[in-house]
Amino acid sequence: GRSALGIALDLAGVGAETRVAMPSYQCKVVFDKTLSRCASLLFYQLRADLAPDEEGIVDAARGAGAVVTCAYFGSAALDDHLAALGRRLRSLANDPWIIEDRAMAFPAPVSAADAAARCDFLMYSLRKSYPVPDGAPLVACSERAREALSTWRAPAPGPAPDEPEGPLRVKVLAKVKRHAWVTSHPLVDDPGLNGLRESVASESLISAMDADNRADARPGSQASAAYILARDLAQDGRTVRDRSRAFVEALHHTLSGTFPLQDCTGIAVPVLLDGRRDFLANGRAQGIFLPAHWPRDETVPLGADVRRWYEAEIGLPTLPASPPEDVDYLIRRLATIQ
Repeated sequence: GRSALGIALDLAGVGAETRVAMPSYQCKVVFDKTLSRCASLLFYQLRADLAPDEEGIVDAARGAGAVVTCAYFGSAALDDHLAALGRRLRSLANDPWIIEDRAMAFPAPVSAADAAARCDFLMYSLRKSYPVPDGAPLVACSERAREALSTWRAPAPGPAPDEPEGPLRVKVLAKVKRHAWVTSHPLVDDPGLNGLRESVASESLISAMDADNRADARPGSQASAAYILARDLAQDGRTVRDRSRAFVEALHHTLSGTFPLQDCTGIAVPVLLDGRRDFLANGRAQGIFLPAHWPRDETVPLGADVRRWYEAEIGLPTLPASPPEDVDYLIRRLATIQ
């Protein structure tokens, strides 16, 4: 996904003199990838439901050559908000490029023509939803984006980090082990045994490649493509939506937290917990390991709403490749944790 972002920034003409507007709730690697292309970041604040503050994003966009937006957790309400914002950003005199990050949303097929009113490019990350090591569709939506993409050619490979295939192979093997985990029951067991640890550790092995922008156009593995092509994306999208709804309906009264987004079709259903650390510790004692997205980057200015997301969010996973029994298992166990 971050490599697709780097290519989108290149196609948008972002360079050493360009400033890029960015949401204040985001993964640090996205900040780093963007800063590898541009002069500086202009942060805009988000509301409690992660929708951009409208005046804030417009003010930031006026001074930016490109604007990055994010469809958090595939929320339908956020999609509607981004569509309305896109029309307003399109009216600005400087006409900034709009790049929509959909890495947290399910990679559903999209119509570029329908998306053109809201953004120039949108991108997904296949490995967020499926047990594959790589793959990130980059969709050119607007006419100028399609024109830029039509002239783009992958750069000739330059000097690569030492043993460039080493980190990739470790990552592939980690995902193979993780696939055995997400296709067996129960999903929530010891990450030291189920491959999650290897999957996370493998991220650090490709950091050197991520830091080298010449590696952004590296071809993905054929195994990833074959796996995705064999999936029924429409059915998987319905599965993710059903699992998200099941979590909300079963736990919004019993779990000691709030569900700020109740219309998700993405990698997880987010929950905000005041006592997140104790909750996760109690969960681990019962064999439940849940992700908390994105540690806070101390350099990013935060409003109160965004600060709460960094400090309180956990995700209830809605992976389409995991067995359906896992949702029921998680619901039963989570209802007992305080």
